[in-house]
Amino acid sequence: MSYGRWLGSVVTGMVLTVGVGVEAAGPAAGPALASAVSGTPSSGGWAVVADRLRAGAREAAWRHDAVTEAPTAPQLGQCLDLNRGFWLGRLRKDGFFEPVTDLRRRPGADASEAPEARSQAAALWALASLCRERPTLEARQGLMLGLDAFARHTREFPVRASAPLLPDDPEIYTATVAGLALSMLEMTAGRERDLTPDGLRQIELWLKNHLTWLAAMEIGEGGWAVKYVMLDNSRDTTPEPATDGLCFLAAVRAARWFGRPEELARLTDHGRLLARRYTGDGWQNLRDPAATRAFLVFGAAAYRELAQAGGPDADVFRALAVGAAWWLVLDQGAARRERGLPQAALILVTGARAAAEAGDPAAAARLNALADPLLRRLMTWQVGGPLTMENPYLRRFGKLPPRTSGGFMTGDDTGLLRIGDQLVPVQALLAAVRAAPLPANP
Repeated sequence: MSYGRWLGSVVTGMVLTVGVGVEAAGPAAGPALASAVSGTPSSGGWAVVADRLRAGAREAAWRHDAVTEAPTAPQLGQCLDLNRGFWLGRLRKDGFFEPVTDLRRRPGADASEAPEARSQAAALWALASLCRERPTLEARQGLMLGLDAFARHTREFPVRASAPLLPDDPEIYTATVAGLALSMLEMTAGRERDLTPDGLRQIELWLKNHLTWLAAMEIGEGGWAVKYVMLDNSRDTTPEPATDGLCFLAAVRAARWFGRPEELARLTDHGRLLARRYTGDGWQNLRDPAATRAFLVFGAAAYRELAQAGGPDADVFRALAVGAAWWLVLDQGAARRERGLPQAALILVTGARAAAEAGDPAAAARLNALADPLLRRLMTWQVGGPLTMENPYLRRFGKLPPRTSGGFMTGDDTGLLRIGDQLVPVQALLAAVRAAPLPANP
């Protein structure tokens, strides 16, 4: 099965060159970075420590309530465009993305790793989201090439369900199917002009079959099975909060975008069950905060979208999305931790949008103000991005490995660019800008 022939006439005849970063935007991470701080990553860590000590002489470094300048619209636009180019630079000829790069190692040292389905599906969703918000010809071609890669490995199952099964992989993770479904939702949302009629119909059919698979993976208390094991034809029903949040969002978004009131009513019942489990019956009896945080990364967005669809519990679900943001900051202290920063930023921005939709501009403004320093710090993790120079670790590199520009590291100074860890930063930044227009595509 191949989807490349279904691109609309605007793409016909164009050739995508993969793996060369055809869309690098913004200032290059080149020799100019070397002059900022003397030394190289291999010469020791004192330069990083020295910068931190200098920063510690300022009062703002010790105040958790200090005001941080919000990222500007041009900075956000440049950041998104750079990341869009990053995906094209990581795209292989087989349609999958190179899984990981370590800035401290020889370029290409990890390129031979076999693709991991969940990370590849997350990468495709990130690129699809960027294509919807900031479309370019090259990005749409890359997206179709990635979709082709999964199409080649998709298997049909009974009851008109389908799911991808990569070579030598005896299991189908539900998160993989949810990520692909979300990718296809982005592709079909108002982008019909990019596809031929046959292409649009085929992608919608594939999407329908993937949604059928997700429905078949539903288990009690509103959750989803983690994976399907081919060898014994069984479902692994071990609770997995991140999978529940992702699948809940895919199901709600599909039902809302396609106008399916019966499905929305059914998902409202799911939402009640999941809310009781992951908020401890209304933030009263939380036994596993880590599970709650993992669920809310995409679960909060699902509740916000379910509220947008209306229904008897719309105000409750919207309040959950807002309350999740307050809980994360005030009860969990997430704004002061590096670990989980992208996830916290996404939940905060989602809460701010839900507060605005609930008619509480004061709460929305406060949550946005809390999200701003997280978003800004997140942007300093981007290689060659508009705020790279604010990161002492990245400033020390004289020359960065090729095809890394635009990627987000997994922390302030990890040096790791993993495709599976790019999705949440992309979704957080996109959520932050969708309420305000960005500069036009370069």
